[in-house]
Amino acid sequence: MNNNDELQVQIQYALVEKLSNSNRRQAKLLAILDECIFECDKHLNFTYINEAWEKKLGYSIDSLIGSNITKLMNCDDIMHFVAYSCCLLEGKQAPSVEIQIKSSIGLMNWFELRLVYDEKSGFIGSFYDIQRHKDSQLLLTQQQKYVKRLSLVASHTNNLVIITDKFGVIEWVNNSFEVLTGYTCDEVIGTSPGQLLQGPKTCEKSRKVMSHAVKNGLPFQVETTNYDKNGNVYWVAIDANPVRDDEGKVKHFIAIETNITQRVKAEQAMAEIEYNYHSVVDNIPDIVLRLDTFGNLLFINQAWQRVLHSSVDESLGLPIIKFIAKEDVEKISSTLLDYKQGKRDIRRFDIRLINAQGINNWVEMTLTPIVGGYESDLLSIAATLVDIQERIESEQILLEAKHQAETLAESKSRFMANISHEIRTPLNAVIGSADILHHTGLTSEQMRYTQMIKTSSDALLSVLDDVLTYSRFEAQAITLDNQPFSIDTCIEEAIDIITQSALQKGLEVVFDFYPDVPAQVIGDHVR
Repeated sequence: MNNNDELQVQIQYALVEKLSNSNRRQAKLLAILDECIFECDKHLNFTYINEAWEKKLGYSIDSLIGSNITKLMNCDDIMHFVAYSCCLLEGKQAPSVEIQIKSSIGLMNWFELRLVYDEKSGFIGSFYDIQRHKDSQLLLTQQQKYVKRLSLVASHTNNLVIITDKFGVIEWVNNSFEVLTGYTCDEVIGTSPGQLLQGPKTCEKSRKVMSHAVKNGLPFQVETTNYDKNGNVYWVAIDANPVRDDEGKVKHFIAIETNITQRVKAEQAMAEIEYNYHSVVDNIPDIVLRLDTFGNLLFINQAWQRVLHSSVDESLGLPIIKFIAKEDVEKISSTLLDYKQGKRDIRRFDIRLINAQGINNWVEMTLTPIVGGYESDLLSIAATLVDIQERIESEQILLEAKHQAETLAESKSRFMANISHEIRTPLNAVIGSADILHHTGLTSEQMRYTQMIKTSSDALLSVLDDVLTYSRFEAQAITLDNQPFSIDTCIEEAIDIITQSALQKGLEVVFDFYPDVPAQVIGDHVR
């Protein structure tokens, strides 16, 4: 071999080694690429794949070489792939196409396909993994839909919605905020809710809570007073929460504000009614109570403490019978039982309360059932206790005085009965003597006088009977003797008693008896 041939051989060896080194570098470069590189013949059968196929899709080189690439695609993507390859065969420039490739475990992954056509070897292409991009795109689409729905809800809710940055500067407000405050969204963007809406009546404590929460990225719930654009006051309940990014840093605050003005006004009105009620009830002298259906104390006014010397707070919840004398407990118990059985009448009776010193105090209790709207359900029982201790004591004094008076009247009646008996005895003797004398043959004038003695004695006897009648009247034992008698004779006998005295005084006594007066009547002749 001459020198020229030897040089030519060395040059060929050098070229082969250079080409071999280039192929090795190319193979290494294809191995470290993140894209799935492949070659396939004109019939779309794999002739080469790089190592990225195993990392991305789990396929080994041997498992894919010789297989058709379309087996890794679904029907729609096969059509896209065929259309794409046809464009290349026709010599047209075609952009990349996005298709899904099935992994070794059957999952579909999105790739961006770039393909070129080589007339000698077939197709050379790469699959670039865009699954994360697709996932992000899907997530972004979902978030956009969610934000759209959220914006739609926020725009149509009656609550006020405020979105601020992490420093509490307003970025967006909904329509309800504009309606209530009078500020438009453009007017409030870039301002602070505190500077815009708070005023002299805003609670200082609420301000500090909100400021501290925003400064430290914390949620907060407060109720406070705000002012609209015209300076009118309204109440809101604020529920604010921070919005954090993936790293946990606060990006925004979302505050939901509920207009509670009507509720606050109603509560203030109720508080004023409650104050007025207590100011009246606690200053009346009578005890006012409210009991549950078991007789436990639910409400007590201040008169309770004045009468029983027991604390109102300590007495609440205790049964009413704890403060009532044992002899009177049955009155309360039977009434409560009747109410439970459906009776709804008002009950009134006298009972004895026992104060803290164990002393009884008489009161008049009135129980009134308080019912609900459904079938007169018993809700509670109102009770008033009127102090009647003085009345009871006065009644006892009157009873004692009555007893003494009755004793004295009885003694007086016995005394008058004794006196009447003592007088009646000699008077009966006079009457008897006059009667005997009347039948001894007297002259007419003497008989007249004896008749007067007899008549006067009978009158005196009648007076004694009247004294006894008075006694009987006091003792409710009076009786009338109804017998027929001649009324003209009765009146004539009464006149005869006073005629002599009248004549001595020069008086004329006239007895005029009208003819239409009946002569005979029925009655008590003596009385």
